[in-house]
Amino acid sequence: MIRFNKISIRNLMSYGDNSTVIDLSGPKSTLVVGTNGAGKSVAFTEALTFVLYGKPYRKITKGQLVNSINKKNTIVEIDFEIGPDSFKVIRGIKPDKFEIYRNETLINKESSNKLYQEMLENDILKMSFKSFSQIVILGTAQFIPFMQLSTPARREFIEDLLGLEVFSGMNAILKEKVSSNKSKIIDNKHSFEMVSQKIEALKNKQKAIDELKNKQDDAIREKISKANSEIEAIETRMVTIDAKIDKNNKTILDKDAVYSKHKKLSELRNTISSKLSLHKKDKVFFDEHDDCPTCRQHIDELFRQKIIDENDNSISKIESGLDKLDQELQSLNSRIEEIQNVLSNVQELTREKDNLITKKEVLSRAIVQLETEYNTESKDVDNIDKEEVSNLIREKTKLISDKETLQEEKSVLDVSAALLKDGGIKARIIHQYIPKINKLVNSYLEAFEFFANFHLDENFDEVIKSRHRDEYSYYSFSQGEKARIDISLMLTWRHLAKMRNSVDTNLLIMDEVFDGSINSEGVENFKNILTNEPTNYIVISHKKETHESAFERVFEVQKIRNFTELKEIDI
Repeated sequence: MIRFNKISIRNLMSYGDNSTVIDLSGPKSTLVVGTNGAGKSVAFTEALTFVLYGKPYRKITKGQLVNSINKKNTIVEIDFEIGPDSFKVIRGIKPDKFEIYRNETLINKESSNKLYQEMLENDILKMSFKSFSQIVILGTAQFIPFMQLSTPARREFIEDLLGLEVFSGMNAILKEKVSSNKSKIIDNKHSFEMVSQKIEALKNKQKAIDELKNKQDDAIREKISKANSEIEAIETRMVTIDAKIDKNNKTILDKDAVYSKHKKLSELRNTISSKLSLHKKDKVFFDEHDDCPTCRQHIDELFRQKIIDENDNSISKIESGLDKLDQELQSLNSRIEEIQNVLSNVQELTREKDNLITKKEVLSRAIVQLETEYNTESKDVDNIDKEEVSNLIREKTKLISDKETLQEEKSVLDVSAALLKDGGIKARIIHQYIPKINKLVNSYLEAFEFFANFHLDENFDEVIKSRHRDEYSYYSFSQGEKARIDISLMLTWRHLAKMRNSVDTNLLIMDEVFDGSINSEGVENFKNILTNEPTNYIVISHKKETHESAFERVFEVQKIRNFTELKEIDI
């Protein structure tokens, strides 16, 4: 278990130059309250993710973590224990600082900050930022509930949680080996063809020599003439091929421009699609809400209708623009297909030309030999070097053996590739864990008095059935019900991480999760769930009166003269 003991922050966002030290190993339940913008989340979510992962929790730049008044000396320190070892991580900005201590001894940084960070995540914490933000922090700023992730993102998270990223690494190594094997097979084939051509050429040479010994000079001249005719035919064909290649290349002079335009339009379409999604989301919000779900104030109908109309107008314009953009992309795709067909044709012509060049070289060598034999009189010509032929035959035999070995290696690599696909080993491991995941989620939902059967299939799609066996999706439920599902999943991931990787922490942070989504009964259920868990949970809220009595410790956060102060209050 990772047991977080304390965290110290200084000049982090709204916190000033005086160090703020927070005991993380104290009371089991802690409430952090304060007004919006006072800096409640900074001391916990931002400080934790910055010191452990070197990045903000929210979608802000790293530079925005520096206190805007003091503008320097941002420093965060955290002390934690793992088994018998104690650790301290110190990270700072202006000046930059990154140090890791084990049992009060600095761990040497032998290379870059990136590798130092990888060592912290992989060897010490054994938890990536993605897993940390799913099983340690549940907040409104950065946390995306598992049920709101896309299917690929759900799969990526589960694989990371179950330690299946090793198979991704194996797959990367496999791809390199497949590429190497493919190159070796091509080289082997090329070498085999060259040796075969040399052997054939030598055999032809010997045959020519034998014929020269038994025929008159006119027979030799006839062969030379025939070889020259073949060379002329080859050269004529090569001229034709060059013309075709040149003609094909001229038809695709716009290749780079087309690819560049297609890339830019695709990126533009992604940007416009994102903007369209925002407008649709905004429209759905005002379509479905008469009152603000956060402040409970009534939304003026004229204002509401105005926003809806503006979104409708924007959606219409954007969708019209997308249609035109799709037409342009379709036209570009057609042109790209034409270009690829032309490139394929040029490649085929080039291969034909290379074969003709090889054949011409063989013929040219034969002609030189015939002319030499003719000039020295055929009966004076010696036989070819038999040792050279023997060496070539041995080389050809070895190439055949190498080909068989490479093909066997290819078969093994093909099987390995099939095993490392999503439907292979990873699917089997996930298949074993899906029932455990569903059982855990349903047990937590039952503790939340959420009486429905939750089921994730192996594609990570959910089916939620009521007592009457009616089927629902995640988005069918209210905000409070969805919050119960999200918390149940988060607790499941914590349990699974502990079971699978022996990764567990004494810390659970809930950032404004209970504000408006879960009532007092839900808070009480949550407390009961964690009663027997070795977990200190910290709830960040702007509703002090609603939850204060349910916690052993309460911090109040205030901003005084532009600086945040955090103090423990009596309850």
